[in-house]
Amino acid sequence: MSSTLFKVGKYYHYRFRLAGGARRQRSTHEVNHKRAHAIMSKAYTDAVLLASGMQLVPTLGELIEQWEELRAPIASKSHRRGIDVFKRRHLHGLGQLLISDLG
Repeated sequence: MSSTLFKVGKYYHYRFRLAGGARRQRSTHEVNHKRAHAIMSKAYTDAVLLASGMQLVPTLGELIEQWEELRAPIASKSHRRGIDVFKRRHLHGLGQLLISDLG
């Protein structure tokens, strides 16, 4: 189960094969190698989790969006404001991190 990152035109693409024989090949829509590699790593991790029957691990940004959809309508005004301040001040580089990568 190895993954490869390659360039087609100006965009990077990835390709990998899972243990069951399923093959995935997609475009990252990125021109930067480092960001493309991060996208490929997340896609590979997600595919392995789905193939084994587990749920996907959300990013910190996705987790906050889920909270806003589910809890914001019933949360107090000050709690919603606190979450909004947290998003604006602290999510700049952390929003794309998987919850499992946070320490």
